Amino acid sequence: MHKTLGLLAAAALSAGSAHAALFNTGPSLPAPAGPTTEHIASQGDRETAWTDGQVVLTLPQFNPSLGTLHSVTLLFSGHLLADYSFSSEVGNSQEVSGQLQGDMRYSLPGGGSEVLDLLMTMQETLDPNATISGRVDAFGTQQRVIGSGLGSYIGTGSFGIGVLTTADWTFDSTDDIADFDVRTFGNTQVRVTYGYTTAQVPEPSALALVGLALAAAALTRRRRA
Repeated sequence: MHKTLGLLAAAALSAGSAHAALFNTGPSLPAPAGPTTEHIASQGDRETAWTDGQVVLTLPQFNPSLGTLHSVTLLFSGHLLADYSFSSEVGNSQEVSGQLQGDMRYSLPGGGSEVLDLLMTMQETLDPNATISGRVDAFGTQQRVIGSGLGSYIGTGSFGIGVLTTADWTFDSTDDIADFDVRTFGNTQVRVTYGYTTAQVPEPSALALVGLALAAAALTRRRRA
């Protein structure tokens, strides 16, 4: 009887060791890719320039009940837009060129920032006694992957990313412009993707063997007593 109980206990311990080895993520092994979850926050068209506190994108933190967070990927997408118009008087046709240049600066939780440098140009022919209008669209994206210092992203609440903008519009023409107008706007989106390892739950067979081993050990102690 004691021999049988000993074999059962050894089998249980062996199954437990195999299970632990299967999910070993020590320093010598990379963390498994695991599942991911993502969220998006955005700001629609808003006249520039955005100052501190005017635009804050709010995103949910990673809920630790899902498992262990090992990476945070942030994807920043930003637009600067310029709606322009130029008018001329009687004279000659002329070439009009314009440039929209600026940036979007994102402040990250826990410190640090990300910057999108944005630039776009236009060129059109302006006829005598005419008006032209249009839109210049400067677009950019940037990705950041964070693998350490993730405390600010973990919890059951949310975190904020503040966004600032600058937008400069310059133009040139080959003749005099009777009138011109420009309005600049910005919009942005931030996507956060959490990479994590799920909490491992022992398989039912392993749990059964462990339970049987514990019961066998208890029975052995009672008989010896």
